[in-house]
Amino acid sequence: MAVNRIAWSLTTAMFLIAALVLFLSGYKGYGGVFVAVAAAAAINLIPVQRASERDRGLPARDD
Repeated sequence: MAVNRIAWSLTTAMFLIAALVLFLSGYKGYGGVFVAVAAAAAINLIPVQRASERDRGLPARDD
């Protein structure tokens, strides 16, 4: 697994854990913000297919 995927996975996990703690503590607004930030970080985990690969019908790469 690439270092950048590990970093984004850890970032996403940390924000989700923090959101859970905030929700359990009664801070619903802050918990919602942390879930949104975790979702934004999780977007970076989706593999991207380059235009040249898409044109040739190749599967998405995970660099």
